[in-house]
Amino acid sequence: MSNIGLDFGTTYTCGCFRHDSGYQTMKSREADSGAPKPTMAVQLDGGMRYATEAESAFLDMYYDPKRDKVFTGFKMMLGHMGDREIVISRGYEESGSLSPVAIAKGYIRNYLETAVQYLPDQSIDTVVVGVPQIWYDNPKTISGIDCLSAILEEIKEELAFKKIRVESEPTLACAHFAHEYKRRVNQDFCGKVILIDYGGGTLDINICEARLHGRLCEIKLLAQAGRGFSASDQVGQAGLAFMERVVRIAKEETSYTEANVRYCTHRLESYLMNNSQEIERRFARSGGRKLSSLKDELVVLNDGTWITYGMLAQSYEEIIEPVLKEALEEIDAKAKGIGVDIHDVKSGVNFQIGIVGGFANFCLVRKQIEKYLGGVGEADDPRYRGFKKMDLTGRERAIAYGAALVANEEVRICPTFPYSFGIAREGGDQRHMAFEFGNELEHNKPNYINYKGSNVPIRFDIHKIPRLYFDSTGAGNAICQAPVESCREVFDNIGGECNIGFSLDEKECLTLWIKRANGNVEKRKLPDIWNLFGKRTGGQ
Repeated sequence: MSNIGLDFGTTYTCGCFRHDSGYQTMKSREADSGAPKPTMAVQLDGGMRYATEAESAFLDMYYDPKRDKVFTGFKMMLGHMGDREIVISRGYEESGSLSPVAIAKGYIRNYLETAVQYLPDQSIDTVVVGVPQIWYDNPKTISGIDCLSAILEEIKEELAFKKIRVESEPTLACAHFAHEYKRRVNQDFCGKVILIDYGGGTLDINICEARLHGRLCEIKLLAQAGRGFSASDQVGQAGLAFMERVVRIAKEETSYTEANVRYCTHRLESYLMNNSQEIERRFARSGGRKLSSLKDELVVLNDGTWITYGMLAQSYEEIIEPVLKEALEEIDAKAKGIGVDIHDVKSGVNFQIGIVGGFANFCLVRKQIEKYLGGVGEADDPRYRGFKKMDLTGRERAIAYGAALVANEEVRICPTFPYSFGIAREGGDQRHMAFEFGNELEHNKPNYINYKGSNVPIRFDIHKIPRLYFDSTGAGNAICQAPVESCREVFDNIGGECNIGFSLDEKECLTLWIKRANGNVEKRKLPDIWNLFGKRTGGQ
């Protein structure tokens, strides 16, 4: 049985499995190189094609825009399933076979089904799938994790896998980093890593700690920052939004449809991936000129749209530069809070830098990161030692490799709590904390706090979300009314003074524990709605 890792990306997907000679990417046909597959689907003549087959039909002009439909970015749409207007505007249906959920399931199922026949034993036991760390920070995108988890559970049953679960993408990439460091340097890395993962849909920046857990390497999340959807809740602040903006700049003086923008975006993406080194050399030869002034023609797309280097730079300055700057400043402040100086070049022995994700291959991204972190560049900076020879391919596949390591239990991810949680004292803001952000978790083991009487507000301080609380009467301030209504019974009739505790189980659901003065313990499972707050940053 094989245990595999899957990086289900916004624009590209990559699977990886353990082989005698190390870790290898998964094929989907005999002649396949195992390179990442485009995360796209095409409805052609009423049938659906996925990944490489979809791209071939699309690029070889079998695709007829009047008859057929192309779907990209459906991973991001999983976090928008409650926003009908956005889902429809991106070319999907709200439900049915052309919804983001249905297409995502069809894509992942097809990927695993076609790839399994080229595994050494042609069967799969465990699958670990990466999701953006930033998805854990927003109630809307947490629902995207729920959608993806449900999709994976259905696929697990249909394909008879034993276990399938999701984990944070940058934390998985850090697992790959630690494994690579030991392979290259021939010693375990025990220290901290800033892992910058810039993909097609999201930006994640994690500071993790690598340490030994017995004989295994263990990764623990210490701090994180990043960006997901834009302020207008449209497509995110990453590679896909950047490329769509390039196309819109190129088409400013012509009429175009949203479908046409997405068509041109995919053509542009293919060109950028295949010509990244030449683009980097051209920007390096700019002679100090403002990059957005460069008129050199980069490529002409099939519909006659010209793209210039200046358009790339203009889009970068508008869409990416301020977002990346803001996220780097945020992680910088958090790093100082845990005693890490991300600018200290001399800290290379115990502090390393990893840059991964497909969009991190874009030269302007790496240049901005390098400038902010200081130092002498990736080639000679000791903080890049573990990823010193990480090429473009390595950046694209780091998450899949890390997921495979975790699936094969060669690296462990430490379960940690993603938000602070406790009970407020009556008449004041001081709280008895049951959990705090980053605390290590032991499943089904309650953390007890003292509780004096009924109707004491239960306050949830969610990471990056202002205080959310309710009490047993339903009063309070909540993201939505559902948690208040569905949990009122759980907190009714607790009684007088006692110890109450909270725990998470392996399914990420909260349980309330009530310990009476006589030693009796009562357990009350909170309803499924509390999955909204039961998401972890670490593993199981």
